[in-house]
Amino acid sequence: MALSRAALEVLSVIAYRQPVSPAGIEAIRGTSSDSAIGTLLQRRLVALDEQHLFVTTPAFLEYLGLRDLADLPPLPDLESEDGIQQQSQDALVDWTAAVG
Repeated sequence: MALSRAALEVLSVIAYRQPVSPAGIEAIRGTSSDSAIGTLLQRRLVALDEQHLFVTTPAFLEYLGLRDLADLPPLPDLESEDGIQQQSQDALVDWTAAVG
């Protein structure tokens, strides 16, 4: 199942920042993420937890061929929040391209 670049970015934010609110995702990406979130929910790669925050699902792990979240590619230590944001997006996009 192929995902758009926007959906991969949102998925990376959720994977590395979970649990995260819709507003938190949009603050990191700097744009509306409603469509991408809808796609990820429909494909059951993410879900809402009891506090209505987004988390990844077992289907997410299966999609990437991971046993657990600890198997996600590590992010390098970065000094700025913007650097962390971009690095998390790039890491998961690169990872999904490699395994997908």
